Amino acid sequence: MNDLTGLYRLREIPIDGWSDPVLEPVLAYWNRLRGARFAPGWRDVDLAQLPGRLLRDTVVVDLQAPPLPIKYRYY
Repeated sequence: MNDLTGLYRLREIPIDGWSDPVLEPVLAYWNRLRGARFAPGWRDVDLAQLPGRLLRDTVVVDLQAPPLPIKYRYY
């Protein structure tokens, strides 16, 4: 993982009590894949498991150390 300290801010947004019928299965899938990690690895994710109507608005990127550009994996 690249050290991008100072290029972004990390803020935790609690989702307790939050409900969205479209995104709830996505969050459950994400949590199942990541386990105890911060996020699942790219190789762990199968985009076909996401609701089809979300795929058109889904973007997957790798943030690389400057001056390298953002690497788009899916858009």
